[in-house]
Amino acid sequence: MSSLSDPQATTSSSTPPLDTPHFAVISDVIHGSIATVIVLKRSDGGNTRSLPPASKREKDVRDGLVDYYEVQGDESKNFKHWRRDLGWYLATFVLNPLEYNIDAENCYLRLPEGYELLRRKRGPEHTPREDSYLYGSDTVRYFSSPREFARHCKWLMEGASLTRLGKPNCNCCHCDKSQRQGDIAALEWGRAPDLRQEVSDGEGVGGSGRRRQRSRSRTRVGRGGNAVPAPTQAKDYTRPVAPPEAQANPYPHFASGST
Repeated sequence: MSSLSDPQATTSSSTPPLDTPHFAVISDVIHGSIATVIVLKRSDGGNTRSLPPASKREKDVRDGLVDYYEVQGDESKNFKHWRRDLGWYLATFVLNPLEYNIDAENCYLRLPEGYELLRRKRGPEHTPREDSYLYGSDTVRYFSSPREFARHCKWLMEGASLTRLGKPNCNCCHCDKSQRQGDIAALEWGRAPDLRQEVSDGEGVGGSGRRRQRSRSRTRVGRGGNAVPAPTQAKDYTRPVAPPEAQANPYPHFASGST
């Protein structure tokens, strides 16, 4: 891939592949179809301390109840759901504002290195509640939805800058406690989520045991990157960023890898 020294100079006719210091955009086959894939070159992944113990990775039925975690493989619908929602978000809020002509509806993210998606199943053996969790971050125990991870992912895509105190200069609800996930969802996704977990291979069930289906009529941000007006808009908290020479990297798993 050729290096783009000034992404903002790219015209609207630009198409994959692209290569920048912090990310690359490639074309790949996703579930049998050609799609745009975003590959991040920075990651704070690799932390295994917060992962559930190995004993919780195996199904164990006791008195008709289960409580265990399943690894979500590349071919699972749940894994695809995370990748697609995150790809849409990054295309909408990072790439297209820089005039990269990306079809956000057909854009996927390759999960950052060191991250692992698990699904927890707990409750009655045949109708358990199913919740997804993304593990691996050095600073966040887990993310429980693509929407919750989206801003953190955007921070990685934009270079993973640090504050003067050496903390992630990220405005996700975990790194910036002044941010509320409900406000973020209303501002950037068009409406607040009515359920924390929105999809589980098309057969997920909530705590009531009733099947849930993801709405296909979700209102999203326009292609130009303008968010749907929300009743309460999150404040813009700007924190100072340390100069490059002062940004000692305290996260051993941050990597600047190649695609």
